[in-house]
Amino acid sequence: MFAAESGLTIRLAEAGDLDELLRVFAAARDFMRKNGNPNQWGQNRPTPDEVVNSIRGRDCYVVERETEDGRRAVCGTFVVRFGPDPMYAKIEGGGWLSDEPYMTIHALASDGTVRGIFDIARGFAEAHPSRFLAGQLPDGPDGTPATPDEPVRFLRVDTHRDNLVMQRKFLGSGFTYCGIVHMVIDGTERLAYEKRL
Repeated sequence: MFAAESGLTIRLAEAGDLDELLRVFAAARDFMRKNGNPNQWGQNRPTPDEVVNSIRGRDCYVVERETEDGRRAVCGTFVVRFGPDPMYAKIEGGGWLSDEPYMTIHALASDGTVRGIFDIARGFAEAHPSRFLAGQLPDGPDGTPATPDEPVRFLRVDTHRDNLVMQRKFLGSGFTYCGIVHMVIDGTERLAYEKRL
């Protein structure tokens, strides 16, 4: 578990979090629709299978807040993925800042009870620039600790053209607009950004 701001915590998602994560994504889709962005995730993205795959891949995180009765409640989620992303293999109308190894933030969502989930995810990624530091590498079967991997120096993000909220967040957080990439799953375009850490 990782500490965040104002009593929030971040941890790797577990299989038992699926229903809560789907609830958070439904709230995020509703927010996007109400703010002029009905197409980015449509009615059902990310799908339950996509969420399960991220949980199994050990790159999906939950953000939890403390409730009035002292319990922890899921209020947000994000994916931090290391290594080449097939979606970023081809970029149009520009270019990446670097060809060096990078990490990405994907599937960023909040249920609306806490604001600033992007800043929390970005801060987490910047403070944990390797799979080892991000807690993604499991210990060996005999309990030996995971071997640290090399930190990356670049962070990539993308969003739908209609998601003006995230575009402003990216530019206000030091990201540079790099061009257009396309979703592997359906070919729809996304605006791509990169930042040197």
